Amino acid sequence: MRPAKRNPPKKFGRYEVVHSLAKGGMGTVFIARDPMLSRLVAIKVLHSHLQDQNALVERFFQEAKIIAQLRSPHIVEIFDFGIEEANPYLVMEFIDGLSLDGHVKNLPNQFLDPMVAAAMILQAAEGLETVSQWGVVHRDIKPENLLVNSKGYLKIADFGISHMLDFSATKTGAVIGTAAYMSPEQADGLKGITAQSDIFSLGSVLYFCLVGHPPFQSDSIPSLLRKIVFESAPPIQTIRPNLAPELCQIVNTLLQKDPNSR
Repeated sequence: MRPAKRNPPKKFGRYEVVHSLAKGGMGTVFIARDPMLSRLVAIKVLHSHLQDQNALVERFFQEAKIIAQLRSPHIVEIFDFGIEEANPYLVMEFIDGLSLDGHVKNLPNQFLDPMVAAAMILQAAEGLETVSQWGVVHRDIKPENLLVNSKGYLKIADFGISHMLDFSATKTGAVIGTAAYMSPEQADGLKGITAQSDIFSLGSVLYFCLVGHPPFQSDSIPSLLRKIVFESAPPIQTIRPNLAPELCQIVNTLLQKDPNSR
């Protein structure tokens, strides 16, 4: 007999749940109200089937400790964290808007104007610069984790699988992140992932913004990972020949296989 499904609490600490917002690989995100400050917040709650895995719970709270130290207008802010009825949770800034993925897919052509795409990626790069200054690698830069508010400001979210460069929760050969936006060194399961890995992923996001799909595509994960490691991305100028050569060169540079060439 399966155990009864456990409903999430109606409150996490002082925060009153309004409704669920989204589900990810590690947890569910709720919109909640902070009655003391009269504002909405986002609460990420670790999935119940993961809560008895100590390493994952540690990684979950590592996210809170990492982001709490980062100060950037382009990084989602962490306000609080704790455990409610055995549910580990993070309280984050609520972004009133869409992910970059949703923003692009809502457009008629499903790709951005080049100037808009460049502006979005520049904001993400500024956030990643702050991240790298603290010795942090995000490891999961993708359009779904780049949130755009109603005023057009972009913020990096979901550091759930990021780690300090000496953080040992990730073992050799482990493949972490969303496959389509992984760097070659991630796809190959290499140790010593650096900030240059996030730069490659950001290049993949820029490619997506400009043409509506990531640079590497396949029907299977193993095939996709092989392409990322061994093949060159289809030249973006052959897909949108009207793009400025300088912008195409930026994309090509960000997608170099060698981290030192990015």
